[in-house]
Amino acid sequence: MALILASLTLVSGLILHFIPLQLAPVCQRMPDKPPMACFWGSQACRGLALSAIALGFALLVLSFVKKCKSSFQAGLGTANLLLGTLVYTVLVRFIGGCKNPEMGCRLHTLPAYTLMALVFVLLGLVYLFQGLKSASKK
Repeated sequence: MALILASLTLVSGLILHFIPLQLAPVCQRMPDKPPMACFWGSQACRGLALSAIALGFALLVLSFVKKCKSSFQAGLGTANLLLGTLVYTVLVRFIGGCKNPEMGCRLHTLPAYTLMALVFVLLGLVYLFQGLKSASKK
């Protein structure tokens, strides 16, 4: 179970990284104009995605370590809750997208950010309940 959840965290981080680049591209920076909010949101998204990839990789390595306590793994996995909250708060609420509601960042990118935030929160909840269940068995 830990291997599956770690793999899901890693894949979700990769998907989050490629949302503003390929899956739901944002407006590119114009050479003679200041960058729009969606450009800065994509930069923040890539930074948060790198932390998600690092978290997924750490969880993947820990799932192969036999001496690692499951409570430690579950505690590290619940960092997905914080990561999902950060993704939604920073990318959707604080930075946002273009002011024009018909732009691609409003129609595609912001809903994709919201969906990925929900995925990270759900992964964090699964890790939390798994850790509580393993702690109650002992």
